[in-house]
Amino acid sequence: MSLADDLKESVRRHVEDPCTIVNAGQIPNREDVKLAAEAIQIEATALSIDIRQFSGLTNAFGRQVVVKMLRAFFEGSVKIVESSTGTVADFNGDGMIVLFTGTDRTERAFQAASQIRWFLSEVLRPRFARYFDSDQVLKARIEEFDAGCGLDDGLVLIGRVGAPGFSDIAWVGRCVNTAAKACKLAGSANPIIATHEVYERLDASTFASTVNWNPIDLITVGGVQREVIATSHFSAP
Repeated sequence: MSLADDLKESVRRHVEDPCTIVNAGQIPNREDVKLAAEAIQIEATALSIDIRQFSGLTNAFGRQVVVKMLRAFFEGSVKIVESSTGTVADFNGDGMIVLFTGTDRTERAFQAASQIRWFLSEVLRPRFARYFDSDQVLKARIEEFDAGCGLDDGLVLIGRVGAPGFSDIAWVGRCVNTAAKACKLAGSANPIIATHEVYERLDASTFASTVNWNPIDLITVGGVQREVIATSHFSAP
């Protein structure tokens, strides 16, 4: 079979063959996700974390220093996520997607976002500021090392994509896309943006009553408008 014929058959198989959906109560181990016509569906709260102005940081501090910043930030963030029983789904260079399952998933996701904000502002930036004590220009710019957080809740389909010998996991769902979009819009005044669905799931928890939420505009994801709210809340682990 020629490559052209092989490609045509591959597309035919993906279009015509049925895809089995397996409902699960938790995120599967990566090795358990098959490269087959199968996808695993979960209910999850998605937390997207993205470092802002990454290109500008690289230009200001240089590659070696930025790698140090990235290592410190993501190592601390992963430890916080794990302490909140979340799962890191994917890294994308200057950001990551985290998923939480279970009845209290949204509380744990918001807790992780709040603690990551605390870690960034109270631990990481002050330590790097001391690193630049001899260079006041760079020391002043360390405040630019900042990250936004986006939160949404919904269904996620988990499937393996690629080909034998080279494949990865795809995490497909509106909540993943919306969390990523909200994360990109998060500013320094309101670094955590959550959809109204997330707020409603938090409504009975202490997070809704003790956090100062600020309503902001609608955002559009995939042609659908979503109501979002924001906060500058952070909390120590």
